[in-house]
Amino acid sequence: MSANQANTSGQVTLRRDVKFNGVKVFSATMVADRDQLGEKVTAWMAGNPQLKVTDIVITQSSDEAFHCIAITDPGTRMVEMATADKFRHIFLNPPDIGGRYSALSYFGLVPAALMGLDLKRLLTRAEDMVRSCAAEVPVAENPGVLLGAIMGECAKAGRNKLTIATDTKVAALGLWIEQLVAESTGKEGQGILPVQGEPLGALEVYGSDRLFVSIGSEQTAELEVLANAGHPIVSRTLTDNYDLGSEFFVWEFATAVAGWRLGINPFDQPNVQESKDATKALLEKYKQAGKLPEQLALASDGQIKVYGREPEDASSSLSVPEALQMHCAKIKPGDYVALLTYVEETPEVESAIQEIRAIHPAGVLINRDVANHRIGDDGQVPGRQCIRQ
Repeated sequence: MSANQANTSGQVTLRRDVKFNGVKVFSATMVADRDQLGEKVTAWMAGNPQLKVTDIVITQSSDEAFHCIAITDPGTRMVEMATADKFRHIFLNPPDIGGRYSALSYFGLVPAALMGLDLKRLLTRAEDMVRSCAAEVPVAENPGVLLGAIMGECAKAGRNKLTIATDTKVAALGLWIEQLVAESTGKEGQGILPVQGEPLGALEVYGSDRLFVSIGSEQTAELEVLANAGHPIVSRTLTDNYDLGSEFFVWEFATAVAGWRLGINPFDQPNVQESKDATKALLEKYKQAGKLPEQLALASDGQIKVYGREPEDASSSLSVPEALQMHCAKIKPGDYVALLTYVEETPEVESAIQEIRAIHPAGVLINRDVANHRIGDDGQVPGRQCIRQ
């Protein structure tokens, strides 16, 4: 470790560099008076014993771009901007890796490095899973093929609601699996609907459209009841959080296998382009008219507006409760209701959403689609109903 004081007046800036594959990728800025610098550096390093500090340079710097890195594909506008602004480093990701399959690329690994994770340990677990899923491994012993085949076969048999139960400490993994599966399989009028964050309920609330996958789940008693009743359960265990490396790969592999079994391409995203085209057409209308096309609300009470198709026999205006009741009356076992929550995610909001999800007829799923990030994909699943918030 070396230190070099480039300026002796006023404020100084501390940059802490961690090497990732030989490239320094992280810098933290500390501003302190000279007489307090030594004390602050010592305290900072003592509070981060897991980080490998290779060099400390003390400089007077106001160049904010020096503290920025970019992760992008070659030839993008981001490359131009980062180059022009003299970003500290630009990580060029292989352009043939789709976004939802990029957890083990620069898009996932650089943030992991900045968090101080042991990348060698994480990638070793991933490589172990790669070998376990190799072509020469018998199907019965291949975890990626088995998981994907189960997902695909269950979906073809009507069990297209993939319900993910995770341990609390890896709950965010469910969100990643949700996007991976929905965007990869939701197309051409079919798909697998991933369900994450749903508390496991009593046996009677589930129909015959569910496949449960447990990932280190703490809800073993509830899963055992479901298994004894004949629901298919896939159990995956984690020895520690570094097993996420193997989970990333096995789920990407399994999703590809499931897509093949469903007869669709798991690597394209036709609905993404469809959404872009629809947005472009809407913006053109705005350019021409100076405003967006107005929609007529079915019902409104001043705070809530309900939009949808007007019933043919409507002889008078509807109240908000009447409009919602009319819509919900269409729901039947095997359907699902998607809540599109364009709201800030807070503990209070999450609690309210879970209360709503718990109130549903037997055999009907109430799913939450956060900020419309995948509704175009899981909307392909047959039997869909939708309420927008």
